[in-house]
Amino acid sequence: MFDYISRLFYDFAHEKYYFNAQILRDINYYGKEQLKQKCLETYTELFHLENESELSNPLQILKLFSFFISSFYTYDHNNKKIPKLDISHNKYLEFEKLYKNLKRRFEKNHLFKLLDMFEGIKYLLDNISFDVRFENANLELLLETAIKSRFNKNYNNFRIVNCKKDNLDYLEIDCYCLHIIIEAKNEYYWKNKEIIVNAIERHFKIRDGKNEIQTITFKKSYEKIKSIHYLYKKLPQPLNCIENGINILVNPDGYSKTGFFIDNRNIRKYLEKNSEGKSILNLCSFTCTLGALAKKSGAKEVINVDKEKKYIMLGKEIYKNNNIKINNYEFVVQRIEDYFKKNNGKRKYDIVIMDLPEIAAIPCDFFDKEKTYRDYNKNALNLLKSGGILITSCCSHGFSRERFDKVIKEFIDEKKYIKIDYNFDELDDHPTDKNDIYSDYLKIYGIQKLN
Repeated sequence: MFDYISRLFYDFAHEKYYFNAQILRDINYYGKEQLKQKCLETYTELFHLENESELSNPLQILKLFSFFISSFYTYDHNNKKIPKLDISHNKYLEFEKLYKNLKRRFEKNHLFKLLDMFEGIKYLLDNISFDVRFENANLELLLETAIKSRFNKNYNNFRIVNCKKDNLDYLEIDCYCLHIIIEAKNEYYWKNKEIIVNAIERHFKIRDGKNEIQTITFKKSYEKIKSIHYLYKKLPQPLNCIENGINILVNPDGYSKTGFFIDNRNIRKYLEKNSEGKSILNLCSFTCTLGALAKKSGAKEVINVDKEKKYIMLGKEIYKNNNIKINNYEFVVQRIEDYFKKNNGKRKYDIVIMDLPEIAAIPCDFFDKEKTYRDYNKNALNLLKSGGILITSCCSHGFSRERFDKVIKEFIDEKKYIKIDYNFDELDDHPTDKNDIYSDYLKIYGIQKLN
């Protein structure tokens, strides 16, 4: 049943075929009012559950989905294949209170599978309720509050708005050397783009009232085919920026994010101080910025591995821009699974960086994701010299910190490794809510192999 629920959540982000079918099944079988009452009985039963082994009927799990999601839909007489959303702000607040009460209960009794499923329910609930929650939102005030909290940060490249923690769901705004890039996953922000631009411009003024912003770019990530729009001057692509004394290249078109991850700032700081004389393996190297920084900081050797040739080619451009010697053997176009298989622990490194792409985008994904993270980290640890350090990242919004901690703890419990005391994922321009899986998306740990 957990696998079936996972499929519903996955389908919601794609075709919505199974998702819509389940909702129509719920509405047609019970009737709208009877559905709520029937599922409320299950809610009460699960509230008193103390152990997941006590689940007497798998349908109890499905009824949680029916209660929190199907209850917000009704039958559409004009389109019998697609249910119609029927939600109000008050109704959302009522269900959110019920959700929080039950979640606290699950946390108290350590019901981890139900908690994971509940994160998925919250993901859907936030999505379908967005319009009613933001209908009367003071967007200008929310933007002002977020921007003011970041404005005194002494960075060339930093995040201005960090979606949920700034109460601006599905909105991220980054600054790259005074070039502003807005990425929105909901059309609401495109409709209100003038408010966003005005809020940004008010905070980027210099002497004589001149605007110090170089460009403003809007990335529509809610469309199937993402599109780029220039709201103020055209962004040069690629854009040259400075970070940690390195010339980086930013390109929002055709690359994940912009080809550069601001949230890897603390990894860059660590490499700047700890690379000298080291052999380094940069797995999922993307555009090799970390490799370039390590080389500039005195690394003896850096092997960059990524499956995408265009990322590796851009990495070589970054090396060239920084006058770093290009050794072709240090740039490997290969899936890291194949790299693990070929190397099989024969070659060892002082530092291994593994910044995996998002593996579980949607919460409540039970399709072996825990095993996937375990296998990747096991193979990466096998490439360390004695005393070597693995810097491992999990940026999956759908894979909670608790689940990632569980994977890492298994290696620590073997007594062959220790977790190093370094706050890789604490960033003052990326505020997070540790109780929200979507806000607390970035998990980065350092693991050292004992001598």
